[in-house]
This record gives sequence, structure tokens and C-alpha cells, in this order.
Amino acid sequence: MYLAERIQIENQIKITTNKFIETQSQTVQRALEQKIEDLEGEKQQVIKSLELLSNNKINFETALDSVMTFIQNPYKTWADGDLKQKKLVQRLVFVDPIVIHPSQPIGTANLSFPFKMLRDISSGKIQLVEAAGIEPASANPLPLDLHA
Repeated sequence: MYLAERIQIENQIKITTNKFIETQSQTVQRALEQKIEDLEGEKQQVIKSLELLSNNKINFETALDSVMTFIQNPYKTWADGDLKQKKLVQRLVFVDPIVIHPSQPIGTANLSFPFKMLRDISSGKIQLVEAAGIEPASANPLPLDLHA
């Protein structure tokens, strides 16, 4: 995933550099120069991600802490994140993309499973199975020929 993203960014840098060389307008050159700098920053982030994955520095405990922090407050990740993180939050919290129609009111979003469970637990909708289980208890649950 990261390798393909790196190649794509490098191609965009080449294309933008060629446009920079071909243009005569200083305004366009400044814009292209800014785009190249942004792409170089993205490329460095992808390279760091590749190095992290190749060195196997991902720790289960750290990953679990990140997941639990996100589940506790997805809005914080949404508010503090960039566009990429906001898209990730939307995919993790909602099953379907949120569609807004100008002529229709916004309906209730379809939450993903973990957030449905958290909603149900906090609202008290979850009911546990009674001690006897789903079926009524019987005096002798096993047939006689199976007893020792």
C-alpha cells in the first residue's frame, strides 16, 4: 500500500516539476513550487511509514492504546485530524457514507458494529442470557446411555 502510494507521489512530483520547467508565469511557478513541497512532505511521511513497517516497530500495546483512544472519542480524532484522518474516521464509525440531499432531511446514520455495541451498552438495551441459559434447565440433560 505505502509502496504504491510512494510511487504515485513520485510520479506526481515528476509531472509537477515538468510543468514548473515549462511555465513562464511566476504565479504558476510559485503554486507549482508549493505543490512540489507538499508532495515531498507526503513522500517523507510515506517513507517513514514504510520504515516503521519494515522495522516491525509496531507494538501491539501501542496499537491497542491508539484504537481504544479512538473508540472513546472519535470526535477528537475528527476535529484534530486532516482530511485523510477525517475520511478514515467516517469509514470507521459509519457503515455507509453519509449522503446529504438538499431536499431531504438528514436521517440517522448507520453506525459500525463497535459503535452500535457501545450505544446499546450505554443505553441499557443489552440483555444478558439468564443463568439457566436459553433453553429451560432439565433434570438430566444427557441420555442414560451416555452416562458412565
